Amino acid sequence: MLQRCVVGTGMIIMAGLLLFLSTRDDEPSRQLRAVFPTVTRQMPPLSFSWKSAHPLKQQESTSLYRSPPTASTFTPLSKQVVEGVEKFVFFVGYPRSGHSIIGSMMDAHPDMVIAHEFMLFTEWDKDPNFRKKTYLFNTLYNESYQDVMYGWRSSKQNPDKILKGYSLDIPSSWQGRFRQLRVIGDKSGGNAATVYSQSPEGFCRSYKELVDTVKIPVHVIHVVRNPYDMIATAMLYNADKHGNATTDHPYRNDTMLQEFIQELHSLASAVQGIITNCHLKKTLEIHSADHVKDPKGTLQQICDFLDVECPEDYLQVCADKTFKQLSKSRKLVVWNPEAHTRVKAIIEE
Repeated sequence: MLQRCVVGTGMIIMAGLLLFLSTRDDEPSRQLRAVFPTVTRQMPPLSFSWKSAHPLKQQESTSLYRSPPTASTFTPLSKQVVEGVEKFVFFVGYPRSGHSIIGSMMDAHPDMVIAHEFMLFTEWDKDPNFRKKTYLFNTLYNESYQDVMYGWRSSKQNPDKILKGYSLDIPSSWQGRFRQLRVIGDKSGGNAATVYSQSPEGFCRSYKELVDTVKIPVHVIHVVRNPYDMIATAMLYNADKHGNATTDHPYRNDTMLQEFIQELHSLASAVQGIITNCHLKKTLEIHSADHVKDPKGTLQQICDFLDVECPEDYLQVCADKTFKQLSKSRKLVVWNPEAHTRVKAIIEE
């Protein structure tokens, strides 16, 4: 049985080594501790410098519901707000795992600010100011705001995605602002694994510097999904076939399939390396399939992990945003026998 919440190095190592394959459609996320390639087709970049923007004011209202943030409500985080933050959180994992919607729902919480794809561990060495807690927290807060105003969490900038159900906007929530800032962090799971694979020692050094900078407990969230679905989804986006392939006419590209499987192995090793070699203290594993089945239960689990309250109105607006069933993209791609053998071999390592 996979561990849901791993607290303590020994249990983390055990969970990191436990790879489990199940062919049952109702338990797809238990087919591996989720691995995913880095060669996915990139979406248009969204880059906003916090220096040129103005983070939002802390909100006084105790109501969950709010109107969208506006540019006229900007001011930097005060020292009192920064020092009042109790937990820092970042993600480890893989693109197409479902961690983007998890991060967006966390950002919708009245007491959390979670940036979307800030690429923390890539940016860390680029600017020494990130070793100043106030600067770091303002940067992440601004990234959250910018995404609600102009990025993937914006209802105005992505109307086509909203119609298709792909937007990360959570209506009637606290995205882009907060009530009482208690948790702050970044959702860039694939970035963490990629940076580690490039320089394990460098990543662990950056992680230690992060811990020393924030001087509060650092929590890690690991979102996993059926590896076949992640690979298939990545292939379909990479080949611009997403939305076109069907179960009757699945997409086939054996060369691309092998490339993605190889990258899967690389990222799986990287995630295990992060958990074991960097001595992470508090890690929570979330299965995308479980989130789809019981979004309120998953979010309650996250709130308990971070020691924040989980209001019922918050749980409801997030549950309303959750897909009713998990996409099974693996059925839209042709899997040759060699591919099956390689994936199973990775799982059994």
